[in-house]
Amino acid sequence: MGNSARRWIGWVLGAGLLVACTAENPPPSPVSRDPPPFPGFIVGGNIQRTGVYPGQGSPYFGDELWRYQAAGNNTADAGVVVAQGLAFVNGGDQGLLAIDCRTGRLQYTLDDGEGLPTVADGVVYYAARDGLHAWNLATHKDHWVFPAAGIGESPLVDQGVVYATVGTNRYRMGGDNGALVALDAQTGHEKWRFHAGNLGIPALGDGRIYVVGGTTIWRADVADFQGTLYAVDAQTGREAWHVVAPSTSEMAGSFGDPIYDSGRMYTTTDFNAFIGPGHVYAFDARNGQEIWKQTTADQLTHPSTPLVYHGTLYVGTQVPSELGRPGIARLYALDTQTGGQKWMFEAGEGLSEPAIAQGTLYVAAVWRGNRSALYALDANTGNQRAIKNFAEILSGRLTPVDGTIYLAGGRERAMLLAVSTQAAPAPPETTPQATPSP
Repeated sequence: MGNSARRWIGWVLGAGLLVACTAENPPPSPVSRDPPPFPGFIVGGNIQRTGVYPGQGSPYFGDELWRYQAAGNNTADAGVVVAQGLAFVNGGDQGLLAIDCRTGRLQYTLDDGEGLPTVADGVVYYAARDGLHAWNLATHKDHWVFPAAGIGESPLVDQGVVYATVGTNRYRMGGDNGALVALDAQTGHEKWRFHAGNLGIPALGDGRIYVVGGTTIWRADVADFQGTLYAVDAQTGREAWHVVAPSTSEMAGSFGDPIYDSGRMYTTTDFNAFIGPGHVYAFDARNGQEIWKQTTADQLTHPSTPLVYHGTLYVGTQVPSELGRPGIARLYALDTQTGGQKWMFEAGEGLSEPAIAQGTLYVAAVWRGNRSALYALDANTGNQRAIKNFAEILSGRLTPVDGTIYLAGGRERAMLLAVSTQAAPAPPETTPQATPSP
């Protein structure tokens, strides 16, 4: 996601009305439908990274089923990947943790695991210090290890090919020799390599890989990152097109991690005092032509990776706290045809990256006093359907899987919670009371 903080924590900003988009009459776009289900488990729910998860979802919250507190340093804000009854979460010094989805108990640890994996066809693809591992869930052995430094999180897996980033780092400083590689999923042999500097999380659609890469620019003793959005042919590794992020002589700019939907690429830029307001961009995936760009009255500061569902794009922003004043976090719903605002939801000082399951939009908010709240919203209207409060900081990616929300976070140690989306039946002849907002 252009800058790394945007990948690890989806934060939300701003107030207000949307300014006019740059294209007065954008070309029509088909109303998006649910993408084909991914035959496994991946960040973003599918290879398009739209944030829509298959399986059961409902506008209710039931019991907290369990919580797991890791002993290692806190890196759980990256989120969780759930596969075959196991929840995989980064436990910092402990490595990649595999936690039983029924009991919340640790089953085993991949000691050298880093970041978030992808699970497909019974194989866990995860980054480690020695390279990318293809680890069999049934045998608990590696099929293969692709030796490389700086493996990016959450590789793509599609039609027998693994697409991963190598030679990169989450802070986007150094690592300018990074590349996108295509590997045979059976053998780990490299098929092609595309050099693009330091890279983010890739998405796939219409036979192309979309990824933000770029280089470090040094001005005196200050490092800056100039980002570029690339479209790369998935078969050959050849560049189809690229778009350079806006920048000025004082400051370079970058895009956030892209998503693909119905022939379009969506990405963001962040507010910058030298460059100006941040924007949400819609690009034609065929040629990289800008269809529209949109900002908010609060200039789209610290945008999250967008989410797309049935013709609506969701993006969060955050107005940082200043001089003792609390920050303000908001989630915007934009029309994918024009970029116009449909609704806005405000909660807390920061929001997680949202997720959708069966038309219910889930998002977590962080409040002052180390408090959090989990919300279920109507994806069409933004109306709040349910809320569940917590006395901990929970700000990582949340993952809805088959009637359970898995939510990561924690301050000093990684934490993972499992919350049911099946509401407990109300006692006879009583009226359920709404839970007050924090």
